[in-house]
Amino acid sequence: MLALSDLQNKWIMEGVSCIVNVSSDFNEEIYTLLVQKAIPYFWFPMSETNDNMGLHSIYGALKVLQTYIEQKKSVIIHCFGGNNRSRVVYESLYYLNFKSWPVDVDGTCKVLQNCSEGHLPNIEEYEQFLENISKHKLLNDCLIAIK
Repeated sequence: MLALSDLQNKWIMEGVSCIVNVSSDFNEEIYTLLVQKAIPYFWFPMSETNDNMGLHSIYGALKVLQTYIEQKKSVIIHCFGGNNRSRVVYESLYYLNFKSWPVDVDGTCKVLQNCSEGHLPNIEEYEQFLENISKHKLLNDCLIAIK
């Protein structure tokens, strides 16, 4: 989880243009500090305890990440421990760009694991969900309009 001390660490925060939180918890202190620093903060809560992790949150996080990455801006994405939800979003972004699934150094792919455990749709449906995201630019247009 992103800590208040992380926000003060120049090695972590230097060049960061936005923070995307996919944990189920909203941290008011972090949000307030980011507002003071004029760093946009997006919260897309994902669950690790339900059958549906939150496709709507994955969609929102991916669209924000796409927008910032297209502008060559740095983004921090975080959840509570960095072991599952943020990896699902990262791996989904990887798939959108490379049409393959990354495997971590521990030999796992969290998307594939969550699909097989029923927290995400089966892999074919999930890949179609991601393909549909790459075809829709509406949210990108909205994000650019609010800057």
